[in-house]
Amino acid sequence: MSEPTAFTVVTTTIRTVDADAVFLALSDPTRRQILVSLFDGKPHAVSGIGGSLPKHRDLVRKHCETLVKSGLILREPDPQDGRRSYYRLAPGVKVSTTPEGRTLDFGCCIIRC
Repeated sequence: MSEPTAFTVVTTTIRTVDADAVFLALSDPTRRQILVSLFDGKPHAVSGIGGSLPKHRDLVRKHCETLVKSGLILREPDPQDGRRSYYRLAPGVKVSTTPEGRTLDFGCCIIRC
């Protein structure tokens, strides 16, 4: 008989959407503008996100951390520079473009931008 093959263990994290946390995160216009700037699905640094916002980078970073805690965006470390982070929309946020405009679907609400 041959040797048994090894199985790879895959761990999956399922995160439920807390509607209160989502609505609290969406209550600020700056955080909504950050979500709109991440619409393209690509990771962006804080300097790239804050470019269109009249806010200081530290304030934009705090808003991004609030969105991370609510589960709307993800923070990824920069592989070349550990001091920097990139932000992108969470996989659970569905984006689409319709004739009426772009929409962000958070599961508990939909925003047109």
